[in-house]
Amino acid sequence: MNISTLMDKIHIERGSVQETLIIPLYGRKLCAEQFPTLYQDEYAAKICDSIDYDFSWMDQIDGANGAVFYAAGVFHYFTKQQIRDMVIAMADRFPGGRLVFDAVGKIGRDKLMKGTLKNMGMDDVSGLFCVDDRSELEGWFPKVKLMTKKSYMQGYYKLDDPNIKGIHRFLAKLCESLAKMYIYQMEFNRPLCESNARAEGVTNVDFRQGDALHLDFPDETFDAVASNYVYHNIPSKDRQAILLETLRTLKSKLAHSRAFSRESASKGNI
Repeated sequence: MNISTLMDKIHIERGSVQETLIIPLYGRKLCAEQFPTLYQDEYAAKICDSIDYDFSWMDQIDGANGAVFYAAGVFHYFTKQQIRDMVIAMADRFPGGRLVFDAVGKIGRDKLMKGTLKNMGMDDVSGLFCVDDRSELEGWFPKVKLMTKKSYMQGYYKLDDPNIKGIHRFLAKLCESLAKMYIYQMEFNRPLCESNARAEGVTNVDFRQGDALHLDFPDETFDAVASNYVYHNIPSKDRQAILLETLRTLKSKLAHSRAFSRESASKGNI
């Protein structure tokens, strides 16, 4: 059967119900390509090729005002390192954004998920993503901050609702205490300088991070350079080199720097 012939470039409208099926379909395609010995889906790639849809949508997301991402029942199938690398990349790409996802602990992964994963040909689950304590998610990256952690069931329903049966409350507590099933929310912090600029309504500014000893700018790039509360924090051995590098990028050799005497610095007046 030639799927491409029967489904010749089916157009998917943005915002339609059909578009919601694109994500798991594309995920199956990528999973089969990345883990061919663990997971096989010969039709996912063929179907994706037969759809008139731009799969590079992530590159087109305007993250200027942040973005919210949800991953439900997804991270269990990837390794801890893969999830960490992805979160770091998202934090860089979408400053000010949020990520909400669910996770289970080691027992939940080994006991609850193992059967599902084994059916997919993934016999060794020891390296797959799981979270026993929120501290495991902290310190991944300066721009990533763990905000909230909620019980899996309570993340969807209020268990004190009289319509919730007692057995369901018991199962929710069991999943929380043994399987460590929780919903987590992370925020991708903006650098302080960008946050301050946004707060002041300043838009005609570009922030870059680099090496002050080797600035990534050609000679005579700028008309003026201002340095405030910077040079006194630089080790003495590097100050002359940084000043010369700054002058290299200036057209008129005009620079302004706020400096302090040793006496002021020793008294803490900086």
